[in-house]
Amino acid sequence: MAGTYDSEKQRVIDRIMSIAFCQVRDAGATFINRNWIAQKLHRSIGWVCDNWNKNHQDCFTEFWQGRPLQMSQENRNIVAESSHKQQKGNGKVAQEILIRWNKSVSFMTSSRHRASEGLKPFHNTYLQAKRGEKAKQFTPTHWEENK
Repeated sequence: MAGTYDSEKQRVIDRIMSIAFCQVRDAGATFINRNWIAQKLHRSIGWVCDNWNKNHQDCFTEFWQGRPLQMSQENRNIVAESSHKQQKGNGKVAQEILIRWNKSVSFMTSSRHRASEGLKPFHNTYLQAKRGEKAKQFTPTHWEENK
């Protein structure tokens, strides 16, 4: 019956019960062992071994805010410095990161980082400054206005 409960709520309850059983065992209950706990919680012995020495705060699953970042802070600084400058496209930025940190980064990675941070390459900011306009959001209505 190992793995019969799939909800996060039931996993948290089982982890807390496993910790409580471990504390009772440490207090002197000799009949409590891993097999007994696994049988009572309907979990595998491996699951009990992984969870019974944790704190109560470690019982809850931490959900991250998306994928882990692919670029380090140094690489993000290089991308930020190269924005709004001539001859600093995404390919050149990727080459600069490779030369400086000896780490290969795709030009699309720097492009995605620029897009997520709202950074623009030189040609976009130069043309907007030349026209005296501020950055616009490109929507279908924007394209119809400029026909």
